[in-house]
Amino acid sequence: MVNLSDGQLAVIDPRARQVQSVIHVGEFSYGVTVNAAGTCAYINGFDSMVVVSLSTQKVVARKPLTAIDAGRIHLNHAGLLGFSIGGHDGKAPVGGILHVIGLASITVVGTAPVGFVGSSIAFLNLPDKEYIPSGAIEGTVTLVQMPQ
Repeated sequence: MVNLSDGQLAVIDPRARQVQSVIHVGEFSYGVTVNAAGTCAYINGFDSMVVVSLSTQKVVARKPLTAIDAGRIHLNHAGLLGFSIGGHDGKAPVGGILHVIGLASITVVGTAPVGFVGSSIAFLNLPDKEYIPSGAIEGTVTLVQMPQ
């Protein structure tokens, strides 16, 4: 669980139902996603993605992104790519921006425009497509062809 206002990631032991540790990841941290192996946590920061090693319980990477990001990082089915949806980047005419991040190298491998304040990602059973709904104002959906 991540706390937006104080930038703390609480690692919770589900069996004991208590906080195991607290890791500072930076103010204005939003959602958290844990990889399938349970070894890394990915957190959307205000303008970056933060990677935490759950074995060492330390921040191991911080990747700047080009827009204010909210929500959580989404991982593709294979767990090789992360997706962060940001708000307006100050350069595009309108809308948000999707960051595609290679998780092995923690590098942005692509970006794509999406609807204004895109919030979540729905993956199809096809590994190369995703749907991104826009905010409530537009009522649109963006279909993105995923990198191979």
